[in-house]
Amino acid sequence: MGALGEARIVTFIVKDLAAARKFYVDQLGFRVHQERPGEFVMVSLGAIELCIDAESKDQPARGGGSTLIFQIDDVSQTAKELDLKKVRYSRNQAPRGEYLEAKDPEGYTLVFTQRA
Repeated sequence: MGALGEARIVTFIVKDLAAARKFYVDQLGFRVHQERPGEFVMVSLGAIELCIDAESKDQPARGGGSTLIFQIDDVSQTAKELDLKKVRYSRNQAPRGEYLEAKDPEGYTLVFTQRA
């Protein structure tokens, strides 16, 4: 590890914290690591944590603009899992293979791509 350390937390600022929590925790099934109701919820995404902050006058919601990329073992299996969880997604093709793309309630993008 270099002098700059390692990235461990990503922050999304949202207008509707309850809807974001419902999507990431109740629908996708990520585990809550820490929470302060009405202010933020932090969920574990594996190697990193996603801190979902409620917007404030000092930090307005951005309505997307960032992407979380998940490396998965099998695109078809992940598609089935997303179908079960009732998550809308698109199935896309790239030079390196097929991937899935979904949006959270605020417009942030989630990409599920197969490990190379």
